[in-house]
Formats: sequence, structure tokens, C-alpha cells
Amino acid sequence: MTSGLSTDLGFKCAGLRQARIALAHEPDAHVTRLVARIDKTCSFDVPLASASFEVALIEKRHAEDPTAAFRAECAGLHLAIADIGSAYLENPKVAGLIAAEASYCGAADSVRVTYPNQ
Repeated sequence: MTSGLSTDLGFKCAGLRQARIALAHEPDAHVTRLVARIDKTCSFDVPLASASFEVALIEKRHAEDPTAAFRAECAGLHLAIADIGSAYLENPKVAGLIAAEASYCGAADSVRVTYPNQ
């Protein structure tokens, strides 16, 4: 994972969310599976990978310099966590990332972005 890839995946998911909205009421079983896959990929897999990447960057910088500021990494971590779908908030991996955000970035909570049909 890189910062560029994380950003690119975020943009791709924005487009996929639009497709998911357009396809949400299609009765075809293949379409239903595609919509579910888009939801899991863009509301869990991609944000989880992006947030984990940001935490790894923070931990690496912290190991190198315990007094370092993590402003850019915290911004990326916050955005990734905000993209996690509400259905996945109780997942232990997500809970760990939220705890890491609170620990490294001083966040007490996250602003949640919700999308239609999520």
C-alpha cells in the first residue's frame, strides 16, 4: 500500500458507490452479489487497508522519533475510518484502528460519513 494507491482506491470506491446506488433495486442475483461486494470492498476492505497503512506509518515515525508530529498520517487515518460502513464498526480490527487514532492522534471520536443505502 502507498499513499497514492490509497487515494486512488478512494476515488474508485466513490465511483463504485454511485454504481451501487444505481443498481440497488435490480432483482438479478448477479447484480445483488455485485452490490454486496461493492459494499464490503468500499465500506470495509479499502478503508481498513488504508487506515492500517496510516497506522503503520505513524508507528514507524514514532519509533524513529517519539516527538514527531503525525498530522498528515492522522488526517489520512481519520478519512479512512470515516469511510468504514456502520455495519463494520464493531469489527475488532476496526475497533483497534479507532483506538490507534485516539492514541496517536488524540481523537475522541470520528465524524462519520454515511452513504445512501448503507
